[in-house]
Amino acid sequence: MFILALVFTRLNMLSRIFFTKFFILVSVAVAFAQGEMEFKEESFDFGNVTEGSIASHEFEFTNKGNEPIVISNVQASCGCTTPFWTKDPIKPGGKGIIKASYNSSGRPGAFTKTVTVTSNAHTSSRFLTIKGVVNAKPLVSPSAQVTFGGMLFDLGKVVKGRRVEKSITVLNSGDAPLSFIAMESGCKCVTYKSLPTSIKPGEKAQIELIYTPRQTGTFNEPLTFTTNDKNVSESKLFLKAQVEEDTSLNSVVKESKSSIPFN
Repeated sequence: MFILALVFTRLNMLSRIFFTKFFILVSVAVAFAQGEMEFKEESFDFGNVTEGSIASHEFEFTNKGNEPIVISNVQASCGCTTPFWTKDPIKPGGKGIIKASYNSSGRPGAFTKTVTVTSNAHTSSRFLTIKGVVNAKPLVSPSAQVTFGGMLFDLGKVVKGRRVEKSITVLNSGDAPLSFIAMESGCKCVTYKSLPTSIKPGEKAQIELIYTPRQTGTFNEPLTFTTNDKNVSESKLFLKAQVEEDTSLNSVVKESKSSIPFN
């Protein structure tokens, strides 16, 4: 009995040694049978960034391991950085990307942000860094902006010496009140009833023009308006007209010269 017990004890010890070695071998095999991320770079400097723009960079990596890599999550250090990554498994030798985008709107000054990459690779957590300096936008003061309903207004056929009225529309497409300072007529034959003194941003107004042609022919009469528009202080448009003689006067003369029959 003693010999039999000794044999069983010996077998039990051998079994334990066998399974321990087997477990170690399996663990080593599992450890070596993993993917491994190798990045071209783990930090990127954008340099100077204009405020309001989106600064984006792609971190490319290669799977240097012997098993596919699956990225489970990519977490940015703040809400101003939006990550994007390769969702499909990356086979051994394959490539993937981690894209980090930084929204610089309202964030002037230097920044340094990190992106944490979690995967089933041998190194399960990797850290990427983006940095740069956001240059603040220059302050822009409100400005009026004059926009006419057209550049050429055709009056058609008009009579020499007879005044013609034309209403044109003007829009203030800026963000400050628009004021008209003066109007100049190249032919000295166009005047106005009144000029708008203040047009609110986004609103329209009418300018009543009076055209009194002095010569016959086809004309494109230039008009120059001076306003408080900082970008275009002088705006030019044209009145087109086909000026003809007043034939009604000739008809009256002809009738006065007609012969009167004797009774």
